[in-house]
Amino acid sequence: MLSKQEAIAEVRRWLEQHKIEPSQIFARTGERVIRYGDLIPHLEQETDEGRLLLRAISRGQVIRKERSFPGGDAGPRR
Repeated sequence: MLSKQEAIAEVRRWLEQHKIEPSQIFARTGERVIRYGDLIPHLEQETDEGRLLLRAISRGQVIRKERSFPGGDAGPRR
C-alpha cells in the first residue's frame, strides 16, 4: 500500500498532468459530492474518504504494474 505522501503526490500529478480543475467532481454518492480539490485534504486528514482513496490509488498502482501499462499513467479518465 502507498504511503499517504505517495498518494498525495499521485493526486497532485493527476491534477497537473491532466489539467483538472479542483472544482470538477471526482465522485458523487447520493447527497455527498467529492471534488478533485477535496482529495488532498481528505488524504492529509485521514478521513474515511481519504482512507478509501488511499486504498483505491494503491490498488490502481498494483493493477498497472501487473498489466504493465506503458508509462504507468493512471490519471483519471474523462
